[in-house]
Amino acid sequence: MNEETTISPKEDNAKENYTDEQQPRFPNKYNISDLPQKIQQIIDKGEINHFRGHTNARRLVLDAIFSDVTTKYSLLYPDTHEYRSMAIAILEKLNIKNDNDALNDWTESLKSKFKRERRPLQQMSEEVLKRKLKFGNSTGRPVKQNDNVIAARREVQVEFWNKADANDDPQDFDEHIQFMKNELAKENFDLDSVKVSWKKTLVARRSYVQNHTTKEVLQEYPGYRNASLIFDEIQYLCNVDIEANLGSMLPKLLNDMPDSFGFVNDLPTARLIKLSSRCFTDSWQYVLTYKEPPSPRPTIQVTTDKFVIYLDYDAITETTSIDQTLCIIIALYVIFELQFGTHNRIIHLLYGILLQEPAALTKQLRLILKEWNFTIDKKRT
Repeated sequence: MNEETTISPKEDNAKENYTDEQQPRFPNKYNISDLPQKIQQIIDKGEINHFRGHTNARRLVLDAIFSDVTTKYSLLYPDTHEYRSMAIAILEKLNIKNDNDALNDWTESLKSKFKRERRPLQQMSEEVLKRKLKFGNSTGRPVKQNDNVIAARREVQVEFWNKADANDDPQDFDEHIQFMKNELAKENFDLDSVKVSWKKTLVARRSYVQNHTTKEVLQEYPGYRNASLIFDEIQYLCNVDIEANLGSMLPKLLNDMPDSFGFVNDLPTARLIKLSSRCFTDSWQYVLTYKEPPSPRPTIQVTTDKFVIYLDYDAITETTSIDQTLCIIIALYVIFELQFGTHNRIIHLLYGILLQEPAALTKQLRLILKEWNFTIDKKRT
């Protein structure tokens, strides 16, 4: 993955923003002139908690400011003062006073937003190309990745209950596979039709997954980049609605966990991951990271406005919902028949809970749930 070149604070302060003579200069005090009606209604109601990290409301605010600043002032590379001025304007709009943590948080969100939006412009924007040439000679420490290193697979293959296509004609499999490839390549594909072929090819697909690399699987079955199809596969393999299970078990789990204070500004699912890590002295950054994936195992990369899910250093899919993201991570352990490593006991625990499979947990994990007085719901048949 190509990363945008990092510019030092000194260089950032000394930079020369490209501005057309007809464009107004960025003001000393920035004001947010307009916000989407939906966002303004939330502000008018005083429901500020809607603007927590990684929420849709927060994303819409960042979108509006980026569009305003780049259109009105042709400003792609704000300096420290300009970022801070934008963040102050946001706090004023939200009626938040004297909160340095909130100010710093919004400032970092703005920086991430501008950085992400500049990346697609690297091949077309004269300003971005000019700055890339100017500051692109510095070398950073590369992420230690190896294309030959993959997440360990299980030696005993996963059994599944639904074998609906076991007696179908192999020629039909090929036709369904090609149909899905063609349909999913469209911008507006027919998901219902794809789901029919997805179910028809289950047995053939399971055999393919067990004998091919992640890249090959994604090429042959691009449906694994679609969250809805991933969850359908879990329904076929495990007979559970993993999203519904997270929704029902998350509040109970957070309530039953000891020492459940901390990370109060995070969304509940992120809190669950971080609080669980305390129980195992594991770092939650093996699951949630703001950088490149630290290992080939399923990892959630957190960005300003979405979550990207990786496996074997390949971006599998992305979503704006962290609840959906966690469910996808668990699903990947099922679909690709992955082993649980030393640093992801958090995911192993959640695997057993969300799939309603206590037998899949180690004795240590079952004892932890017993200490928490948490019982895994029985699977419906």
